[in-house]
Amino acid sequence: MMIDPSRYGKLVYANQGKPSDYHLLNQTIDLRGTIAITRYGGAGRGAKAINAAAFGVVGVLVYTDPLDINDGFMSDTNETYPHSWYLPPTGVERGSYNKDFGDLLTPYLAAKEETYRISPEDITGIPPIPTQPIGFEDAYRLICELDGKKAPDEWQGGFNCTYNFGGPGFKPTSSFNNSDVKLEIFNQGKILNSSNVMGVIRGSVEPDRYVIYGNHRDSWVHGAIDPSSGTAVMLEITRVLGRMVKQGKWRPRRSIIFGSWGAEEFGLIGSAEYTE
Repeated sequence: MMIDPSRYGKLVYANQGKPSDYHLLNQTIDLRGTIAITRYGGAGRGAKAINAAAFGVVGVLVYTDPLDINDGFMSDTNETYPHSWYLPPTGVERGSYNKDFGDLLTPYLAAKEETYRISPEDITGIPPIPTQPIGFEDAYRLICELDGKKAPDEWQGGFNCTYNFGGPGFKPTSSFNNSDVKLEIFNQGKILNSSNVMGVIRGSVEPDRYVIYGNHRDSWVHGAIDPSSGTAVMLEITRVLGRMVKQGKWRPRRSIIFGSWGAEEFGLIGSAEYTE
C-alpha cells in the first residue's frame, strides 16, 4: 500500500494543524490545493493531515519549532547539539502518523501469523493525504518567505521573522516567488515480524492476578535516546526483584509481568497486540 507520493501546491502556514487553525486560515485563504506547513503540538501527527484534508489541503509538512523545543534558540550552532542538549536545525522528529494503535490490518485481533487480515483498502486511521516531517532548518527558509497576512500572535514561533499565513505562496520579493511546493513521499506498507520480550514473576497467593510493568525498546532512529532510560530502569527492576526471588527472600502476592514492547514507534504495535 502506498499513498500517491507526489503533490504540488502553494504553501500556507497552519500553526499546529488543529481544526480551529485550519478554520481560521480558511477564512483568509482558499485552502483547496494548497500544502500546509505545521508545527508539532496541539494535535497528533496524523490528525494534522486528517484535519487538513477536510479543507482541501493536499499535503502537510510538520516541523519542530525552536520556541517549542529549544527555548527559542536556533540561530547559533553553538546553541544546539552537539554543543548543548537542544535539537539541531537538521533534527527531525519522526513517529507514527496513524490515528489508531496496533497492527491496522488486524483490528481487535492479535496480529499473529495465522490471524485474518483485512484488506489494506479497508484500513482506517491513516491520513488521506501525504505528510512529511522536516527539520526547522528547512522550515525556517519556507516560513520566513511566506506572503499574506500576519498570523495571530499565538501562532508566532522562534524564527527571527514574522510568521505569515501565506498568500498562498511566497512573497513577490522572495526567490521562491510563484513557486509551488513539491511534496514527495515514498512510504511502503510491509508485514514484518516484531517481538515482545516477556518476563514473569509468579505470585505466591494470587498468581492469576497480575501487575504489568512495560516499556518499549525500539527508538525513532538508530542512536535515539528514547526509550533507553525507561528500558534501563525496567531491566534494573527485573534484575533486583529476580535476584530476591532466586535467593528465596521475597515473592510477590500477585504475579508481575514485565514486557519489553516491540514496534512502538510504528503505532504502539507491540503493546497493543499483546493486549489484544
